Amino acid sequence: MLLLLLMVNGILSIVDLCKKRIKQGVIGLIAAMFLGVVTFVMSFEVLMLWESEDHFADDLKLPEGIELTEPLDSKSSASLSENGNIRKGGQPDIILYNGFQGGLYHADIWCNPGESGLLYLKAFEITRETRLSERRMPKVKAGYSSDPSEMFLREIDFTIYEGNWGQYYGARFEVWFKPDSGQPDRKLLEKNFKIEGWER
Repeated sequence: MLLLLLMVNGILSIVDLCKKRIKQGVIGLIAAMFLGVVTFVMSFEVLMLWESEDHFADDLKLPEGIELTEPLDSKSSASLSENGNIRKGGQPDIILYNGFQGGLYHADIWCNPGESGLLYLKAFEITRETRLSERRMPKVKAGYSSDPSEMFLREIDFTIYEGNWGQYYGARFEVWFKPDSGQPDRKLLEKNFKIEGWER
């Protein structure tokens, strides 16, 4: 209705200007522009409120019988070696840290694929196997060497968009490797975490 009124008001204002009723035409155009701005702002606010309602995790429960690791609140440098991104021994691992808001995460990935390529994450809600934030997971260059006892640290910051703050659910994070050689992608490791989504 507002858009229809704006169109009618604009047409009448143009007719007034054509008939040399300048004062009426200008006032009508100013009123149409003001109402147009108000309509745009109101529509934008309604759209933002509508988009912020995410019901993804409303019915989800934490899975039973599955070990879920909670993301850490702050990053510790205790696990880093002297040069900061390589350590000898140990197993491949992914360590998840909470960001400054729920749904924002930082991952430390320790691995050695043995060749050059890219690392990336795949995340799945555990009970329904729903892929999470599929197109938004970044890729990083992998560290590697011919010594399988060496583990290289790579860091990835990402957002889980499914769900809202305080709606915790179980998610499986898989670390995948895309070789530069053109060979098929392969999964290096996986780990389950208790997470929440980012509330827009």
